[in-house]
Amino acid sequence: MAYTSIHRISPQEEGIVTRFGAYQGKLAPGIGLSLPAPIDAVEKVDVQAINTVNIPREGGENFI
Repeated sequence: MAYTSIHRISPQEEGIVTRFGAYQGKLAPGIGLSLPAPIDAVEKVDVQAINTVNIPREGGENFI
């Protein structure tokens, strides 16, 4: 179980920590520690990626 407690977070990522599904905080880039699974879960998120979302207008056309 100890291997689920150590997380390597890349420079372009943040680790989102949830405890029993509830948000607990973030892990900065580097080596991060958390409680073992299934208590804590860590999801790595690329915070430097460019994400786009198309929002439709009332008539169904996409807003750019």
